[in-house]
Amino acid sequence: MASTIKEFVNNCDLCNRANTKTIKPPLGKNIVPEMSFLVWALDGAGPFPITSSGNRYVLVGVDLFSSLVVLKCIPAMNTENTIKFLWENIIAYYGLPEAVLTDHGSNFDNIEIKKMFSEINCKKIYSSPYNPQCNGASENKVKILKKILSHSCGKLTQVDWDEKIPLIMLSMNSSLNTVRKFSSFTIVHGFSGKSLADLQFNKPTNLNYFDGYDSYVTRLIQNICEIHQTCLNEIKIQRSKQAIQYNKDSKETLIASGDIVYCRDTTSVGRKSTNYSFRGPRIKKTNLKC
Repeated sequence: MASTIKEFVNNCDLCNRANTKTIKPPLGKNIVPEMSFLVWALDGAGPFPITSSGNRYVLVGVDLFSSLVVLKCIPAMNTENTIKFLWENIIAYYGLPEAVLTDHGSNFDNIEIKKMFSEINCKKIYSSPYNPQCNGASENKVKILKKILSHSCGKLTQVDWDEKIPLIMLSMNSSLNTVRKFSSFTIVHGFSGKSLADLQFNKPTNLNYFDGYDSYVTRLIQNICEIHQTCLNEIKIQRSKQAIQYNKDSKETLIASGDIVYCRDTTSVGRKSTNYSFRGPRIKKTNLKC
């Protein structure tokens, strides 16, 4: 009896077109850059109260290898400011990237941006809609930025919060990254720079670190090699753990040729819509794995 009811419901045309079955596919291949400044993630924070300089937003760029963060205050979150940020704050200092990850925001997904990436031979990668975890690196930096701003500016009622951004960027880049085991500054430069904490506690500068060019360069190269190898290993371990955790509730679905499928009706949006969520049935002509 139960199997008969189940078969009847599964074959019910009205039920299949009206009901939504959410099946989470397995996590795809993660982006694991093997050196700094090859792959960046971009995001935006705001709107914040307008400052005396006219700024209301912050553009955030994160190098996915070193976790180095680049921040820039802007008056409007538009294409012009985004392109200017890429050229003046990222490319001018760190070189041309091989890939850039963003969400589908209008300032990241438009003809001008696509043209720019085509000209510099850079791959544009978009995170999945309604899934901010795909762009977790920049999302995490945005959360940290907002937290620091709220602590330093109260409820962000100050009109000079944009003047604190350079020190916030220094603080974020000199802080220990728990995944990579080093600060972003150390990963990039091979040694620990002087941070705000060092200044606050009057930590003396190690003047004995430099003892001649030959030994300094040799030690610096060795440090960078060891740091980068450790960083790469830790990133791979973390990504593997994330994939295992994500795939616990995922399921790979194979739609074979000849199967009957229903297609989501994207014009039917919102709970108040009386239209069916899916259209069909249709016969699939090719194999599809999802």
